[in-house]
This record gives sequence, structure tokens and C-alpha cells, in this order.
Amino acid sequence: MRSALAQLRHTPPAGSTRGFNTLGTIKYGLSSAAALVCLVAAVWFEQPLLAALIVPAFYAVEAQFVFLFPLALDETPHLWLHSRQLTVAGGGTLAVMGTVLPLAAVMLFGGLAGRGFVRSWCLGCLAVCIWYEEIRQEMTITNHEATVP
Repeated sequence: MRSALAQLRHTPPAGSTRGFNTLGTIKYGLSSAAALVCLVAAVWFEQPLLAALIVPAFYAVEAQFVFLFPLALDETPHLWLHSRQLTVAGGGTLAVMGTVLPLAAVMLFGGLAGRGFVRSWCLGCLAVCIWYEEIRQEMTITNHEATVP
């Protein structure tokens, strides 16, 4: 992601990847916890159809933090808050999920289709970086227009 942002911005790579393991653990831990709640509810209430909510629950939470890593590379303060703000700027949770789910499918299953697991993962990361830059620039323009009388 660091290299992708540098290419997109035509700048030397910047930002540190230090702490990415912690961010990823928290991000995917929260997302997994949401999925686990659905699984436990399905078992507890003996309603197997509730298990169908596992994937949407996971990605509903993940959508809030899809921009976490690019924000960290930009050394943005209040990462979690700003990630949520970008989700809102990206159209909200459902709209972001509509983009994230196909990206996740490519990232997770592209290797099974013979496209290479690492390549598929990197393509998804690149797509997130491009999306991040688009939303960030839109927010900058909107914020600038809001301050101009």
C-alpha cells in the first residue's frame, strides 16, 4: 500500500508500516467478533438461518475500517475516527460493503482461480488505495468549497 500510494501520488514512498500488525489484529478481530455473534446467536436460538448473517456482519464492521491502513501511512491522527468518516464519505456502510465484498472475493479467492494468491491480494490493496485517494480528494475539494464564501 505504501508503494501504491507513492505511485498514485507521484511521490517517494512515505509513512511507516510500523504498527500494521496491531491495526490489522484489531480491525479483523472486531470484524470477526461481529461474525461470531451471528454464529453464537444461530446456535443459541437454534436458528441456522442466522448463520447467513456471518459474512454481512463481518463486512459491515470491516467497512468502517477499510481505509485504516492508508490513513496510517498518511500518519493521520485519530485513525479510527477518520476511517469511519471516509466510510461515510464513500456512501455509508452499505455502499462501502458493495465495493468491499467484490474486492474481498478477488483478494481471498483469486488465487484459486489461478491468478496467484499474492497477486490477488495486492490487486485488492491497490484498489483500496485508488479508492482512498478518490474519496480523500473529494473530501478535500468539498471541505475547500465549504470554506469559500
